[in-house]
Amino acid sequence: MAVWVLPDGWQWIQLGKICDIYGGSTPSRSRSDFFGDTIVWVTPSDLRTGGLIETVIDSATELTQAGLDSCSAPLLPAGAVLFSSRATIGKIAIAGVPLATNQGFANFVCGPTVNNFYLAWCLRALTEDIKRLASSTTYLEVSRGKLRSYLIPIPYPDDPARSLETQRRIVARIEALFAELRECRKLHQTVVEDTNRLMDAAVREVFDQPTDDWQTCELGNIAFIQTGTAKGRDFRDRKTVELPYLRVANVQAGYLDLDEIKTIRIAENEIARYRLQPGD
Repeated sequence: MAVWVLPDGWQWIQLGKICDIYGGSTPSRSRSDFFGDTIVWVTPSDLRTGGLIETVIDSATELTQAGLDSCSAPLLPAGAVLFSSRATIGKIAIAGVPLATNQGFANFVCGPTVNNFYLAWCLRALTEDIKRLASSTTYLEVSRGKLRSYLIPIPYPDDPARSLETQRRIVARIEALFAELRECRKLHQTVVEDTNRLMDAAVREVFDQPTDDWQTCELGNIAFIQTGTAKGRDFRDRKTVELPYLRVANVQAGYLDLDEIKTIRIAENEIARYRLQPGD
């Protein structure tokens, strides 16, 4: 199913018609002679989520030739697009050297009509839609069969030279925007650091002045110190209510990140013990 309305001359094309799709595998972990040589073997944990499309040239675990031969993982050529398709769906990278992957990937070897970085960015943009194809047993997984019939937008498929040039220009524009974003983040970080230094200096100027009118006291004498609670508690048949739930990750450099606020269920008779009030 088409996701967007395309410009004139563009078409939605099945992935299986423009690239070959391969899986991966894991050699027997009980055989030490299968691991520890020079064949790069990528697992989803080797890749990051988000940011620029990475080019992978190494991995946490490497295989011997015997290890590769013992399993069904093919040796993929440099330039192949790696797409994690199991459990964590949507980690994407480009093979910078010939390598293999475990079974957590669907790997795309592009044909002559598609640029590999363009394909990678398409997969990134369409990841949320691709997740809808996933079947679930113990974890989500998108099969290679479903991916072969999945449609991606290709510019001017009837004119391969124009198509590839357009794809390259799109990739260059995306990467230029990411470069600008990185510079903006650096500037923002500099502003934050300068502001923190200024604030620290202002606080020290106020509180570091010696005076006979000031005293020190224990925090417990001037405030009630309240604990937090862990997620996943079993309240059995007690009545519960749902409250916003803050984690350490929500608080960074003195500000509160409200984009990733989770919720938690708390027993009604424990609300007073855990709920924070305005001003806390």
